[in-house]
Amino acid sequence: MFDRESDRTPQSLIEELATSRSTVQWERFLFLYQPLLVRWLRSYPIAQVELPDLVQDTFVVVLKQIPKFQHNGRTGAFRKWLKLILHNQVLEHRRHHTRNVRTAETDFFQNLPQVTTDIEQRWEEEHQRELLRRLLQLTKPHVSPVWWEAFYRTAIAGEPTAAVAQELGLTLNAVYIARSRVLAQLRSLSRGLLDADE
Repeated sequence: MFDRESDRTPQSLIEELATSRSTVQWERFLFLYQPLLVRWLRSYPIAQVELPDLVQDTFVVVLKQIPKFQHNGRTGAFRKWLKLILHNQVLEHRRHHTRNVRTAETDFFQNLPQVTTDIEQRWEEEHQRELLRRLLQLTKPHVSPVWWEAFYRTAIAGEPTAAVAQELGLTLNAVYIARSRVLAQLRSLSRGLLDADE
C-alpha cells in the first residue's frame, strides 16, 4: 500500500533527519509535528501572533540538534526532548521580548523552571490524538475506499462489524481483513511515534 519511501518508520525518519537532512523526510516530520507544537504552545500564556515564530524557532533548533539526539530507549524520549526544546524557546522568547517590562506574564515565565505535571499530561494526550489523526491522513490515500470505510467505521467509529459488512456488501471476514491490514499499515507508520513503540 505504501511505496518504499513513505513506509519508513518514524524512528528511521528521525535517524534520516539526523544524517542526511532529506527534504522529503523533513516535510513529513513537519507534517506530523507542527500541529502538535502549536497545541503545546497554547498551554502557555502567549499571544496567538507569536506562535508561528516560536514554532519556527523550535524547528531551527531541532534541525541543528537532531544529529546529537540519542534515544535512551524509554517511552516518549523523543517527545520529551522536543518539549524541552520548545519550552526553552518559549522562555528565551519571553526573556528577549520582556527584558525591561515586568508583568504578570513575565512573572509566570520567570517562575516556570520546568513543565508542570498537568501540562505534561495534556501534552501526552494531545500528542496521541493529533498523531493518530495525522497518521490516518497519511494512510487513507493508500487504501481502497471500501476497505478504508470498513476499517474506519469498525475500528475508529466503533460501529458493529456485522452491520458495516452488510451495508458495504462485504463478508464479515472481508471486514476483518480490511481492518487488520489498515491497522498493520498504521502500526508500521507509527513505530517510534506512539507510546507502545517509542
